[in-house]
Amino acid sequence: MAGSQTSKGSSSRSRKRRIHERSSSPTEIRAGSASRTPSDRIVSYDARQGDARRGIQSTGRPTYSSSRATLPSLASAFALDRNDYRDSDAPASEAGALNSSTSAQDINSDVQSINEPRTPTMKPQSGTAASLQADNTDEWLKNLPMDIPNLYITPEKQSDSRSVQQRRLAIELAPAGDRCLLTNVSGKCIHGCHLVANSHYKIEKKQNYPLSKAWGDDFDINSRWNMFFLRADIHILYDGFEWMLIPKPDTLKRIVEVSGQRGKPGAISITEEFAPRKQRRTYEYYFLPHPKMRAPIDRYHVTTETVPSTSEGGQETRDCYEHRQCFTFPYSDIPPIESHVPPHLVIFDAMRKFIHIDNLKEQAALYELLQSILDSYHGHEDGIPDAAKYLDTMRRLFLHDWKLQVFLKKKKGEGKA
Repeated sequence: MAGSQTSKGSSSRSRKRRIHERSSSPTEIRAGSASRTPSDRIVSYDARQGDARRGIQSTGRPTYSSSRATLPSLASAFALDRNDYRDSDAPASEAGALNSSTSAQDINSDVQSINEPRTPTMKPQSGTAASLQADNTDEWLKNLPMDIPNLYITPEKQSDSRSVQQRRLAIELAPAGDRCLLTNVSGKCIHGCHLVANSHYKIEKKQNYPLSKAWGDDFDINSRWNMFFLRADIHILYDGFEWMLIPKPDTLKRIVEVSGQRGKPGAISITEEFAPRKQRRTYEYYFLPHPKMRAPIDRYHVTTETVPSTSEGGQETRDCYEHRQCFTFPYSDIPPIESHVPPHLVIFDAMRKFIHIDNLKEQAALYELLQSILDSYHGHEDGIPDAAKYLDTMRRLFLHDWKLQVFLKKKKGEGKA
């Protein structure tokens, strides 16, 4: 009996000795085994998945199931930790292998770093968000696909003193002040918009000032006549070619007459006629959507009231939104929109968007939308304007009379080397 106990004790001691020897010089973790080192159970390995699974705390440190962590087992854990990031594409049989050539200096540095927060240093792959700090941001953005849906890029802003001054003058000229042209909403959600954008003005200077030649005056992009106000979401739709303004028939007829007199003695320019420097003028326009536009438009009826201000003894006016109308496609019930922006700038913007539509079905749908608007407002008159001739007249002004082809938006692939 005693002999059997002695043999059991010796076999137990020899088994512990073999376990200690195995943990003292780790070479690999065997697939299909208990998958944990006996001393502290730091690392587990699953041969079917071919990866090492470790418990990582929020500080980046490995979690240990026992406080009796030995130096060799810690070296095994950190050696596997390095292999995960260095050989992430290695086969499953190699992913579980420990680096047996780990030097003593590496082991000591790894053990000393246990009490410090430790984050794996993994090189970001090219083209990912993590590579923004490592790579040039502009180059990364250039490699993005340009057909991402619903992606809006804020236009370049101008903050010089003249632009601020002209913005104030535009607020004074606009019938709705600083409210949105379509919704009548005011506040921080309102954007200052341009019919002729900054990119167009760069073309204007590069191409020997075609706008100034067409309209008979030095064109200024920051002019109060070139600026109006839209709510942020309406502005996005406007820049995305989703809608345009169309001048009324009498305004279009007058601008054709003035444009035909260009170059003749005593003739006035288009700018002098429709955007006089010392006069306040407003015009009415029709809202014409793109055939694919489906976003609803809310228009508010606004009144103002005087209330005590937060300052002592002062008063201030505030907007009161009494009721709201919601307009949906085809938006034919939107009333004419009154604005101070001159018709030649409106035609410039509308033709850039109309000529860009090269799909015959969309062109036909646009004709139908405009014809329904003309019928609703001029159905009682003799000789209802024809939508096709209406748009063709504006197209002829843009291309032949004013010769502004350089401002047409290029299609994908054009202008690239």
